Amino acid sequence: MVSTHTVRVFFVVTLVVAAALIVQAQQQGQLYLTVLDPDGKPVKDVTVSDVLVTADEQPCTVIKVEPSGKPTRVSLMIDNGAATTRDMASLRAGYRAFLQALPEGIEVEILTTDPQPRWLEKPTTDRQKLLSAIDRISPESGSGAFFDALAEAANRADKDKGAYYPTFVVLAADVGRNENPLDWKIDKLQKQIQQFGITIHTVVFHEGSQTGTGNLLELGLGLTKLSGGRYEPINSATRFVTLFPELAQQVAKSASLQAAQFRVTYERPGKNGKAAQHVSASMRTARPGLHLVLSLNGHMPASTP
Repeated sequence: MVSTHTVRVFFVVTLVVAAALIVQAQQQGQLYLTVLDPDGKPVKDVTVSDVLVTADEQPCTVIKVEPSGKPTRVSLMIDNGAATTRDMASLRAGYRAFLQALPEGIEVEILTTDPQPRWLEKPTTDRQKLLSAIDRISPESGSGAFFDALAEAANRADKDKGAYYPTFVVLAADVGRNENPLDWKIDKLQKQIQQFGITIHTVVFHEGSQTGTGNLLELGLGLTKLSGGRYEPINSATRFVTLFPELAQQVAKSASLQAAQFRVTYERPGKNGKAAQHVSASMRTARPGLHLVLSLNGHMPASTP
């Protein structure tokens, strides 16, 4: 018996991008698809005859299905200011646990952000080098440059022209520095997040029982939500030890999805050139229990463990 499994996706933020693709290619559109078997392992043999696409409930012609997976690069951005480094043992233990929980082969860079973004280790898959970098975290008296670190990392991704999916894991203290980036800089970063499929996981540290207020809270929450990442406010340094390996598991899940995806090129019926409000895809296969993960730009963040 043939089993068809359908996943529906409603595009809101990316609707403008979809419209541009369709108008440019005269009714052609693209979506990205990862197919998982019942054990959660990626299916590698997906062909044109397997995929069905509908746009606004109208069947589309699938023109091409091709592998398009890209690797993930992780940027660890560490606020090494006074608040986060009071319990240096917990801080270092959390980041060591992150690296140990991350699968081999994922490239990682490590930066500290106080008084400005500085590399401790440039992008590498060498776990020993990365663990040694964690030992070199040194405390400063202020607080990290949260926005500047994000903007610099996004600019590096921009220069690399989409060669990988960037994931930023950011620790920031909601005390001290009061960053007020210009509107055009925020707009640029938001566009880069969408264009290059950047995922931001943000950990905001509030000392003691403070709940956290101000620009950092608002800015961090907004950028993280836009990227599909996880936002985690904490008030105890001991939480570093359990939280960072959780984040590593999310990064690993997302990396697996993005490395195994296919680009599906399809053609919509009609000649009106309007963007599709609703796009869905399904599989025509005799293999039961398959699960589909869809994306318009290939970005597949795992926002929960």
